[in-house]
Amino acid sequence: MALDQPQSIYIDRDAFKPISSCFQLVKKDSVPDNEWQIQADDDKVQIAVSSGLKARIDAARNTKENRAILLNSIYFAAVMQCLSLLKHGDDQLDYRWAHIFRQRMADQGIDIKNHEEAWIAQQLMRHPITILDSYFFGEKGE
Repeated sequence: MALDQPQSIYIDRDAFKPISSCFQLVKKDSVPDNEWQIQADDDKVQIAVSSGLKARIDAARNTKENRAILLNSIYFAAVMQCLSLLKHGDDQLDYRWAHIFRQRMADQGIDIKNHEEAWIAQQLMRHPITILDSYFFGEKGE
């Protein structure tokens, strides 16, 4: 029988959810209707949009096709921004989203310093272009 020092391991349920669960879409009236902003200084990354755009996005989430578009546009860009903050910013970012990103990369054997943010984002999001391809570019979209 092997013996080792006892260890406490903290497992966060959010680490098993899609990476998009680290984000929260919020209304911010100072954001122009055709823009969005990332606010990564909290446990969840906030994607701030105007009230009109938020209403349209909320309505668009009702179909798989629209969710595929959102995943490959706003959410993909938000993941890349977060990866950029982790790669080029403070190594000690102590927000829940940062811990989840680091854990996901560790689980997949990804070293953030050795890869481009776009490639890492694709890995963390489980290749979101395949969803877009299946709805719009594959046999159905031809």
